[in-house]
Amino acid sequence: MRLFAARFGYFVDRRESKIGETVMRHRNGDKIVISRSRDQHFVYCSAFNDFDNGSVFDFLMKRRGLDFKQALFVLSQWVRAPRSRRF
Repeated sequence: MRLFAARFGYFVDRRESKIGETVMRHRNGDKIVISRSRDQHFVYCSAFNDFDNGSVFDFLMKRRGLDFKQALFVLSQWVRAPRSRRF
């Protein structure tokens, strides 16, 4: 999830991050916190909007305006790409 958020311009704020939670910021002022859910999946939550949280699918749909099918396509392309081309 962190690498995926970095793909969209987010960077790690090391001063605010701690073990188990990574704080990421965007130059537009957005701030998200990434952590693991109880079932061990990575999830994010917005620091500014209680309704903006969830999985990587939710991240894509809310931040890029994609529907589920489009988000699935973007993620499948991401997973298939060699690591060197993911950024």
